[in-house]
Amino acid sequence: MDTPTNTIYTESPSDHRSVVVAISHIYESFSAVSSVSKWSISQERIPRNRRRIEVHKIPFGKKMLIRRERIFLPVTKSECGNYFMVESEDLDMRLSEETLEDLKDAFDSVLRMLWKRYVMKEHKKMTPGALELRNHLKATYSCVEYGS
Repeated sequence: MDTPTNTIYTESPSDHRSVVVAISHIYESFSAVSSVSKWSISQERIPRNRRRIEVHKIPFGKKMLIRRERIFLPVTKSECGNYFMVESEDLDMRLSEETLEDLKDAFDSVLRMLWKRYVMKEHKKMTPGALELRNHLKATYSCVEYGS
């Protein structure tokens, strides 16, 4: 008779090591019991295709911000495991939220705010750093009407 297999999902290699130690203690404690479940350990708690945020088309009122080159930003979990985090080096931005959906919404919201503040505003009074960000946004994204 096969013993049922339970899967423990871990988020990081350090969690993985902790689970292996815990499982070995369980087996030692219950080695005389024949009905102890088998355990498998996986780092796939979040499906791989959901561990990243796609940055390509961002709704912007009646328009759309389109990144000239689609990218995928990796999503990680916070040390406490309660938050999803994403970092965009080219925008010098780090965000964290409780859900992946909230994280994507926050990223899109910050990008819209940056576009409004740095691209749509008068640039003559901007600092050199603000002008650099403005030029980077204009080179990386375009703002188009829906359906264009």
